Amino acid sequence: MYAGTSPGPIILSLFSVVLYLLLVNRKVEVQNGRMALMWCRAAAFAIDFWFALFTLSTLFGFVPVLLEAQRTGVFRWHFQRNYAAFSDRFDIVLVLLSICAFVAYFVLPLMKGSQSVGCWILRLATVNTNGYVVCLPFSSAMRRLLAEFRGLCSPIKSFRRRDAEGRTFYDIDSGFTVIRY
Repeated sequence: MYAGTSPGPIILSLFSVVLYLLLVNRKVEVQNGRMALMWCRAAAFAIDFWFALFTLSTLFGFVPVLLEAQRTGVFRWHFQRNYAAFSDRFDIVLVLLSICAFVAYFVLPLMKGSQSVGCWILRLATVNTNGYVVCLPFSSAMRRLLAEFRGLCSPIKSFRRRDAEGRTFYDIDSGFTVIRY
């Protein structure tokens, strides 16, 4: 097993968590907006994907370093061993927790009527048919996220199946759409 990190990425990841929490706990107020272009939505997703991936992988990757330090009594930023240890059993739990945290990164803004980092940078908001940002219940937020994932897995379908207003099939199915303000 090999694991390692350094203080710089850990500090940057902690700063990223603080930024994300500030954004998630800030309600979005949209007065006027227009349908977001597909490139804006794709760019926001790319920013969010890499932001979440960097932050979460750094923080969850630090856990094996801490477990190894507890097991051996010596803290090192990097370690490598070619044998199994009892603490290796926590790896599957860490993987499952990191997947849940990754999903939560996208679901929490929908549930709180706020924005993720990518949507904040590009000034995007998810609104209902009346143009209001709403706080979705967990089940609706998960349905919206799964519909967006289906759209991500079939980009040709997302580009081809849009209505006259520019809404994608998953916007129409969920009853919500993304606007740029």
